[in-house]
Amino acid sequence: MKVERFDMERYQSTWENSVEFNLADSGLLPLTLAGLVDHTWVQEVLAHEPIGYGFTNGSLELRTEIAGLYHAAGPEHVLVTTGAAEANFLITWALL
Repeated sequence: MKVERFDMERYQSTWENSVEFNLADSGLLPLTLAGLVDHTWVQEVLAHEPIGYGFTNGSLELRTEIAGLYHAAGPEHVLVTTGAAEANFLITWALL
């Protein structure tokens, strides 16, 4: 399958990070971790946490918490994705 080049996207990708005022975006620049949490908490809680890969379907603790929001659902019914694009792909694939 041949996909045609999307020139507008290429143009925006080329210039979007080199302008003083980006009027084409609908969002904001991402926050830093320091902007989200108290530094003391980071030092006390996160500073000693090992960095590594988690469970690809979400941790059991997370899936259990999410399942608790729904009637008669267990963690085995929950699949955590890394974003909406992955979730949309999986549901589309499952429905085809």
